[in-house]
Amino acid sequence: MGVPFRAVVADCFYGEDQEFKRSVGELGVRYVLAFKKSHCWWHMEGAIGALRQAAEAARWKGTEEPGEWTKVVRTS
Repeated sequence: MGVPFRAVVADCFYGEDQEFKRSVGELGVRYVLAFKKSHCWWHMEGAIGALRQAAEAARWKGTEEPGEWTKVVRTS
């Protein structure tokens, strides 16, 4: 007997696993996967390519001064 669910949330162990992402995508289920803070992805030169760069672009100064929201568009 299966357990019904609407979304998958996983830690950075699964966030880096391409096969896991492919399998969840094939199920048509929404998902959120964590990345290690050092994770980088392919990007055009001059574009945001790491989570650290996204935080810097948002001018994040800490939890008391998080800065403005910055839209980051991922494709893949």
